[in-house]
Amino acid sequence: MAVQTDQVRNKLARRAQENGAPAPSQQPKTIEQWLRDERFRAEIERALPRHLSADRLLRITLTVLRTTPELRRCTVPSLLAAVLQCAQLGLEPGVLGHVYLVPFKNGKTGEYEVQVIIGYKGWVELARRSGQIQSLTARVVYQNDEFELSFGIEDNLRHVPWYMRPNVQDGGPIRGAYSVARFKDGGYHLHYMPIQQIEARRKRSRAADSGPWKTDYEAMVLKTVVRDASKWWPLSPEIARGLAQDESIKRTVDDVDSDAPYFGEDVIDVQGEDVGEGGEDAAHEEGGDASAGGDGSAQFGLFGGGGQ
Repeated sequence: MAVQTDQVRNKLARRAQENGAPAPSQQPKTIEQWLRDERFRAEIERALPRHLSADRLLRITLTVLRTTPELRRCTVPSLLAAVLQCAQLGLEPGVLGHVYLVPFKNGKTGEYEVQVIIGYKGWVELARRSGQIQSLTARVVYQNDEFELSFGIEDNLRHVPWYMRPNVQDGGPIRGAYSVARFKDGGYHLHYMPIQQIEARRKRSRAADSGPWKTDYEAMVLKTVVRDASKWWPLSPEIARGLAQDESIKRTVDDVDSDAPYFGEDVIDVQGEDVGEGGEDAAHEEGGDASAGGDGSAQFGLFGGGGQ
């Protein structure tokens, strides 16, 4: 750990010197001191979009550390890199559900590292900021819903939720989920995934049985269908960066380059073990996979009207 923190200190010092930032009088020792370090703040400010301030992001991160003490077991470089990823994405970790910071054990090194998982609300925010999408809706479909869907020259969708049906007491198991993106040029994209394919994606994730999949299952179902649908939307820097960084782990701040291409070698190929689990390392889901997965994921979609 001492070697890693020395490396982070040297890298931040080098970047600070390149950017003309003054060196601090004392070297940071605790994670709180690292987050308040002026050199790291300079990196955050360089990466942040205009709508989010460094003070707010760092304050929220400190709150997440208090509410998720398991993150303190993670290496300092991976935690700082995760915060820098949040800055690049312009998404806040914590209660908003934009981004989840999840600790995992690196099966190769035995150390705990931080994985960044973009939530459903985070994907909605990225879509909104892309400038291409007028509205985005995603809904879960339950067994007791009335649901009809067909694809063709004209898509046909009819969905009556169980709670709007007379004499139906509950929704029953989840059948699937769908999203509808309407573009500013008048086109649209309708995407549906059955629960079997959503579950196949979950099982490929490092966080299959923990993190947001355990605490916010329905939100992660919605996130999965929106993330999958985004591959057919008009490409924007916001969506491209989200696809590249979602469910990735960076070991150091140098792995997070705000000037790098969006589809770089940013996903560390490790097998993850959740902090709370004692079993074998879980297989991971690769971030930024823009093709059909081995699970045979349904990739339906139609650009109507003025869409491409």
